[in-house]
Amino acid sequence: TVELPAEVIYGGGDNGVLYEMDGKFSFLRAWALPSSEDIEGIGADPVSGEFFTVDEDTSDVDGWDWASGSDPVKTSIDCVLAIPTDTGNNLGIEVFTYLPAEEAPADWKSASWADANGYLFAGSQTDSNVGVFPIGLCTSDAVLSPVLSIPSTSTDIAGLATLKGNLYVLHDSF
Repeated sequence: TVELPAEVIYGGGDNGVLYEMDGKFSFLRAWALPSSEDIEGIGADPVSGEFFTVDEDTSDVDGWDWASGSDPVKTSIDCVLAIPTDTGNNLGIEVFTYLPAEEAPADWKSASWADANGYLFAGSQTDSNVGVFPIGLCTSDAVLSPVLSIPSTSTDIAGLATLKGNLYVLHDSF
């Protein structure tokens, strides 16, 4: 049996459903978003418990707070990420995650775009770069361009993770 060090695991799917599991992968509950979003990625702030979803086709980011025993409540996080996509060919945002500010590289803290609230990372299947977006600017349906573009070696980015100051990128093709 695999047990994660997390008390709760949140996820989402192409059908616009958010779900919650415990650290042993036991299903706890699900909730359908009010619109038919194609949730392609999810990130979470480990301090506040707020989590963020991105829609593959519209590049729309929403923040959520899922208090115990209630439906998720939309937070003030609400923006559109301006990264290359080709949704006509089903090539939208494919990877998405959140990085707390305290885990960001030291030189980011002195950048003009530094954000004490953390950063969203996103990449698409049509581009080889991973965009970095300060989460504090993600309000009121703002359209955000990346403040930093991290190059990777190939297009068709399929997976993304951060761990101990490293960014890991997985590609479907190389």
